[in-house]
Amino acid sequence: QALLVVVMTVPRTLVDIGPFIALLGGITGLGLLAKNQQLTAMRSAGLSVCALGRVMLLAGAMAAVISAAVDQWIAAPLQQQALLIKARAQVDPAEGKNTLWARRNNQFVTLRYPDAAGEPFDIEIFIYNPDFTLNRYCYARTATPEKNGFWTLHQVTRKQWRQGQETLSSLEQTAWQPILPAARLPDLIQPPDSFSVQQLWHYIGYLQSSGQPDNQYRISLWKKAGQPVLMVAMLLLAVPFTLNAPRASAGGRLAVGVITGLLTYISYQVVLSLGLLLSFNPLLTALLLPLSLLLLALILLRRFDRHHQ
Repeated sequence: QALLVVVMTVPRTLVDIGPFIALLGGITGLGLLAKNQQLTAMRSAGLSVCALGRVMLLAGAMAAVISAAVDQWIAAPLQQQALLIKARAQVDPAEGKNTLWARRNNQFVTLRYPDAAGEPFDIEIFIYNPDFTLNRYCYARTATPEKNGFWTLHQVTRKQWRQGQETLSSLEQTAWQPILPAARLPDLIQPPDSFSVQQLWHYIGYLQSSGQPDNQYRISLWKKAGQPVLMVAMLLLAVPFTLNAPRASAGGRLAVGVITGLLTYISYQVVLSLGLLLSFNPLLTALLLPLSLLLLALILLRRFDRHHQ
């Protein structure tokens, strides 16, 4: 199972380090052309730096589309399945490590997932009055999600308070309309980075409708747009890296590329974490660094084009 989990998370790792791979790939490819004098021959034939940049831009756009498709339809579902396998293998269900909270208006719900049958258990429902005093409390030992959208709660204990009087009742089972979003329950215990675009969009809508903070999920959503932009920027940066030292050794260029790629990756993670910590605008948090690097790459290309005319 450990090997299976590792294999299933490989697509997510490749997507995350895609910009880094793009930079190294661009430097290696252009470096080989420069070493064999093919780049010089193309320049002598009239290929401008801007034209070379357009070729790299097209290649970056194609790589970005492929990366986004892999993220959406391969990496996200495989990572979620891998995390679920890992959680079931490492965590004793009785310990309740997979605890989920949900809220809608004055109703709060907490539950643990999964039990031995793969269903939620230890469901607690709190319903408050407008003055935030507890009105009703319900506990169910287990629950079975039904196809009609309702849950069947089993071994139910109810408490209600009216005019200072407590009423206690027990039921073998009862129907309950969950306040959780319309998604598979296992998906809701996954980290935001493992969500697909549709899952993020629906969950953000649920959080907004229930008045809960959604900054973390909005940053993850916009990050999915920032990653392809960052990949294009890295490929474009490979052009000035190569033209700046066309006779440099392949090892030297790769060393510079590795350092640049690592610094970019670390900087992006720091920016995302700071944006979440300080509640910055999610759009700016996720796109500021990729767009800044893209602008820098375009400026460097323009400068090299003027210099080599």
